[in-house]
Amino acid sequence: MNWITEYQGLLGALVALLAALLGFGGVIYSQRALAKMSADERTHYEALAKAEAEDRHRQNLASLMNAIVGELQALAVAVADASRLLAAQIQIAEALANEGRDRKTQPRISFQFQTPIFNAYVGSIGLMEPEVAFKVAKLYGHLLSFGTHGAAETPEMEASLAVRVMHSVEASLSSMQREMTELQQVLKPSVAQQDQSALLASATRLGQVHQT
Repeated sequence: MNWITEYQGLLGALVALLAALLGFGGVIYSQRALAKMSADERTHYEALAKAEAEDRHRQNLASLMNAIVGELQALAVAVADASRLLAAQIQIAEALANEGRDRKTQPRISFQFQTPIFNAYVGSIGLMEPEVAFKVAKLYGHLLSFGTHGAAETPEMEASLAVRVMHSVEASLSSMQREMTELQQVLKPSVAQQDQSALLASATRLGQVHQT
């Protein structure tokens, strides 16, 4: 009978040990499952935060390019007005030149173009693609260069020379008008693309939020 008692005691110990092992395994499994859930949740929210940051970047970029396009449209009118004014002054200088070589006049070489949008967003130009940012900076640099010399700084000269100087300015204005048209053609599709990307990103982010 002693061996039966000993066997029952050994069997009880083995059962207790097995139960302990199962319980320990369950704790380890639960801890691992919780750790995985926590890591998955952290990854999910990091992805959402990244998507939101990219969405804000696209919205800021679209707003910037929309503003630049609007200002370029206004500037196109101002440059066209300047070209007409310059053409009229060239005619006056040509008439003076026809009167004699001793006639002098002050050529019009300076124009003040207002660029409040560019001035306000100049620090954000880097948001654009490098090639587009370069074109924007180049065009606005060209625009602002017309205002570097005041009318009082321009000396009088022979009318025939003044005509040649103003024809050079006229060619520069014409070149700038072409640059403005080309830049608008570059920016408008980019604005539409950024708007579409922002809408898609917002829809995707909303879908991810609903899933959580």
